[in-house]
Amino acid sequence: MFEALLGIPCEAVCASEFDEQTITKDSVAIFISQSGETADTVIAAKSCKNQGGYTIAICNVQGSLLSLTADATYYTEAGAEIAVAATKSYVAQLVTLYLLAYKCAGKVFDADYKSQLIDCLASALTLDALPFDAKNKNIFFIGKGLDAVTGREAALKVKEITYKMTDFYPAGELKHGPIALIDKDSLVVIVATSAKDKRRIEATTQELKSRGATVFGISAIGDFGADKTINLPVPPNELLYPAVAILPLQKFSLGLSLSLGLNPDKPRNLAKSVTVI
Repeated sequence: MFEALLGIPCEAVCASEFDEQTITKDSVAIFISQSGETADTVIAAKSCKNQGGYTIAICNVQGSLLSLTADATYYTEAGAEIAVAATKSYVAQLVTLYLLAYKCAGKVFDADYKSQLIDCLASALTLDALPFDAKNKNIFFIGKGLDAVTGREAALKVKEITYKMTDFYPAGELKHGPIALIDKDSLVVIVATSAKDKRRIEATTQELKSRGATVFGISAIGDFGADKTINLPVPPNELLYPAVAILPLQKFSLGLSLSLGLNPDKPRNLAKSVTVI
């Protein structure tokens, strides 16, 4: 978002992998945490400040440790996130990042623009759920470009609340190993929102189906040969597609979890905030 709207280099790094040596007094670092108490994120923010960098927090909890540590804080105001596997706060984080980048670019987020975005997100919530079959041995998510963000998050949600082994792969990397895992028991969900990638996505879909996989599509580019396709509403800017496309995939994860008789709000081995290293 920042690279596209501002034309400046920007890098996303896991807080646990943050290297303070890359920070200078001219650096701005944005730290994202739903609870604002995630230990790795708070430590990274403190390290950044020690190096002279400017720190911005995006979180959902006022008075949290991260919000008190950062130089500036944007609250997502998503309301209480009861589920351990955060969903609405994730969407709110994406929109907040977009708004921040949009504002930094000197653009005005007026009432009409806001209304278009709200209507788009509301429409995405009403989309039919993808059919799910708990018998699928392997579940994969595929995406390219911005859709890689959505695919990676969807795979995480499935892991968290279904305990099924699943993973995300970039569309162009299937031939480099993962294709060996595809068979008739595989379910592959392809996220496709960029028209320029349609030919690559069509080829990938046929390659997967030729090996017996069931292919579902989350699409803003029309039909690309999937067995079942959910067509997305159009947001006011294509950079907002990750916030829109994740909604039917969150619904898919929820349905699969419930079909397995699990509690999607309290997954095993997971805590509400990770406060230990």
